[in-house]
Amino acid sequence: MAGEDSKKELMLRWQRGDRFYIAHLHRDLLGDWCLVRTWGVTGSSKGQRMSRRVFDSYADAFAALEKTDRRRMADGYELASAVKPEPAQEPLL
Repeated sequence: MAGEDSKKELMLRWQRGDRFYIAHLHRDLLGDWCLVRTWGVTGSSKGQRMSRRVFDSYADAFAALEKTDRRRMADGYELASAVKPEPAQEPLL
């Protein structure tokens, strides 16, 4: 499919003191684009929270990721890392 190479998985991590926020844009097993967001306090015994949202298109999912980035920055978080995860290896069998 044309343009598929530009549609990459992304993982962003923001930090503010001991608080963290992670957003992971990826395809699920059905081929849908998902944005999984995880947040919490580093070292907390209360654990962390997570939300998952499925989108009709990569463009919609990427727009939600950009909105998340703007919100984290407005809330005083700093972008700690941004990575493009390596694609999963092909099955051996």
